[in-house]
Formats: sequence, structure tokens, C-alpha cells
Amino acid sequence: VESHRRAAAATASGKFKDEIVPVQTK
Repeated sequence: VESHRRAAAATASGKFKDEIVPVQTK
């Protein structure tokens, strides 16, 4: 469960970061 949760967090973090980067740049 911890491994799965960590993987999901990393994926969400990466997706969020990718979405936040362009928003901040704009």
C-alpha cells in the first residue's frame, strides 16, 4: 500500500508540477 501510495503521489506531483509550470509562466 505504501509503495502504491508513493507512486500515485509522485505521478500526481509530476502532473501538478507540469500544470503549474505553464500557469506560472503565463
